Amino acid sequence: MIQKDVSPLLGIDVYTLLLWEKNRTQPMEKHYPAIVEFLGYCPYVYPKSEGERFRLHRIYRGFTQKLTAKFLVVDPMTISRWEADQGTGWPDHEKKINRFLTSTVTPEEVAQKLRSNPDYYSIPQNPKTLGEQLRKARLERKMTLSEVAELIGVHSSRTVGAWERNEKVPSKQNTRKIIGFIS
Repeated sequence: MIQKDVSPLLGIDVYTLLLWEKNRTQPMEKHYPAIVEFLGYCPYVYPKSEGERFRLHRIYRGFTQKLTAKFLVVDPMTISRWEADQGTGWPDHEKKINRFLTSTVTPEEVAQKLRSNPDYYSIPQNPKTLGEQLRKARLERKMTLSEVAELIGVHSSRTVGAWERNEKVPSKQNTRKIIGFIS
């Protein structure tokens, strides 16, 4: 096949394909799914670590680090650290990594949901735990962790964050204040 026949299959122009072939530029993440489909295989090396596996999976699906971070509700630097095998940092990160690796959502679906509601992934859709309900109420009210901490009467926003992640259980007195805040 010639470049003018291949470029439309990849969603690019002929000049872009020429630049790729001459190693002057690299494809963007959004182009990888079409490249893999066209070739019939993944042209990248097999991952040697969990970080490489995550990166390869992300790129193969056409996700940028920024969009992946929004989908998983983490900072984009967290994605960079995961891909560099610098640890996950928080207990819930392993769950988030697994959620991404097993999810079938496309970058287009994530972007569409974020366009209609920028907080779509950060607000729990069906909160089950007290922590999830607290997070949903806080985000819907557009409050910071510090503001909720002050309202409930605890010294640190980290405490509220730990409650939201279900890493700590609030005292009975604080549970009553949280329920009052949620209601």
